[in-house]
This record gives sequence, C-alpha cells and structure tokens, in this order.
Amino acid sequence: MTLKHGNIKDFDSITDEEDKRLLKALVKRAKQRLAQAKDEELLKMSAELNSLLQYYGGSIPEKSMDVHCLLCSDTLLGRTTGSALKEWLEAKGLAVMMHVQKDLQTVELISFQYALAELARFVHDLVPGYRDKGYSIIFNLTGGFKGVQGFLQTVASFYADEALYIFQTGKELLRIPRLPVRMDGEGIIQEHLEFFRKVSNGLAVEQVPNSLPETMILKMDGEVALSPWGELLWNQCKKAIYRREVLCPPSNLVRFGHRFSQSIKGLGPERTAILNERIDDLSKFMEERKRGGRYNPRRLDFKELMGKPVLESTHECDAWADQDAKRLFCHFEGEVLVVDELGEHL
Repeated sequence: MTLKHGNIKDFDSITDEEDKRLLKALVKRAKQRLAQAKDEELLKMSAELNSLLQYYGGSIPEKSMDVHCLLCSDTLLGRTTGSALKEWLEAKGLAVMMHVQKDLQTVELISFQYALAELARFVHDLVPGYRDKGYSIIFNLTGGFKGVQGFLQTVASFYADEALYIFQTGKELLRIPRLPVRMDGEGIIQEHLEFFRKVSNGLAVEQVPNSLPETMILKMDGEVALSPWGELLWNQCKKAIYRREVLCPPSNLVRFGHRFSQSIKGLGPERTAILNERIDDLSKFMEERKRGGRYNPRRLDFKELMGKPVLESTHECDAWADQDAKRLFCHFEGEVLVVDELGEHL
C-alpha cells in the first residue's frame, strides 16, 4: 500500500476509496504504536529512530538543548511520517523543525536534481547560524532514499561536524567525523563569475559558457539553474570572492555612478561581502521590475528618498542595518538604476 501510493501528495489524490481507507487506518495505527512504544521497541520500529536513540545512548535525555531538523519529501507519506516524528520528539521535550522539500522523489530525474540543488541552498542558509551559536552539526543519514543519502553524505563533508549511520535494526552506530575536505573550484567560479551570480539570483542568462562543466548546471524548459554540485561549489566559494572587492552589478539595469567608488574606500572584507549581496538584490529588484514583478526583501527596503536630499539621488535602500548603518543612494536614468554612493543612514 505504501509503495503503491508512495509519491501521492495527499489523501484526496487517491481515487480508490478502499485504498484511501486502508492507508488512513495504517497511518493512525503507526502513530498509536509510536506514541505507546517503549525505547527497546522503537529500536526495531525504524532505522531512523534506532540511530537517533543509539546516538543518545538508548533513550532520549530528559533535558536537552539539541535542535532537530527533519527532512521530508513533499508527499503524503513524507509529511505524515515527519509530523508523527516531530510530535513524538516534541513530547520528549526536544526542539524540532520540519523541512518539507519539494520534488524530493525519483519519479523525474530533472525535478529531483532541482530539489537537491534547493536542499543544498537550504543547508547553506541554515547551518552557519547554529554553528555561530556554538552548536555541533550532525547529519543522521540513516533511512530515506539512497539518492538523497548519497548527496547528503557529500554535503555533510562540507557542513557537518559528524555524520551518523546505522544498519537497520543493528546496534553499532557508524560515526563519520568531519574530513578536511575543500572543493577546489574557485578557478571555475572566477572564470564564470558573472554567470554564477546571475543564475544564483534567478536572473536570465543569454547562453551557458562552453567551458563550464556540464555537471554544474541544469536545463529545463529553456531555463538554466545551478545543479546540486553547482550550488555546493558556489556556496563554498561565494563568501571568499565577495569579501575581496566590490563587484560590478550582475545586471545591465544597474550601474555605479561617478561618486560610488570614492564612497566605498576603506570598506572592510565583511562589509564588502554584504555590499556585494545587496548589489545582487538591487539587480534582481530591477530585473523583476522590468518584467512587471516585485522583489524587495526587507534587507533591501528599496524606496523613494525622504527627508534631506542627497545631490541627484531620488531613491535609497539598505546596505546594512547593524553597527554603522549604511544606505545606498540611487537615481534612475531611463530604465537603468544608478547607484550614486554608499552613505550614512538619514
């Protein structure tokens, strides 16, 4: 039954009423068993729970500051299983979040690859914040699709302090420490920097460079995106590249004015990286504006300039809001946004 309907999105997608009834009963019974099972029974119920309990020495500790992130497929069974485990872990006093990844199934290979690329981006956005707070990052790789497992093992080598694995109902927990792995692909990124910046920000590209390895990109319906490996490579190299110097905008709808270079003199590496990200945001803002769309995230906050005038500038946006809060002052010349200068918050 679970194999037959493994990729459906919800119960309404099941046309066979008897199958729907049986599957609902199966889900209800599984939740009841999970809620009532003792620790020794849980070890036999699922490999995922087995590895988690083995990590904790056989039982969930009463007080723990650990945060668990459950990765689930965007299917009825994936979300139902994730929700059941989330409720069970929360009942044990643990903090739990559930990430439902769209298309994390192997029905269509291209969609699966897009899902892995999005997953790489999710991990890159999530992990650094916890590491900065002193958390150790542990990937529990037990269970799930083999294709996802293999990919996450690679991701773990870059982001995790340790990866866990256990064989079904076994009791020997395989603990894989973080290896000194570094993806040496900065040369590829530097050679094709404009391409990577455009694609990672969802901007249109006229053509894919012939010298770019095919494993770095995905093509579907005339659109280009970074592959899972392209995402990994970009995320590993981006910060170092963005820290070095202020880069030209990735869109020809944005350019720097004559006062801009003087206004950014003496900018440190961290602020240089943030400024490059904000220039990316401005480029995406302008590209979306041209298409009739809207992109104006809170970190950008692009708007008309109010209060004290700043020479020819008519608009402003945030560069950063912490410490010495700075803004970018701009004006339009036809369809092009001219970034005049980096200045103090008014």
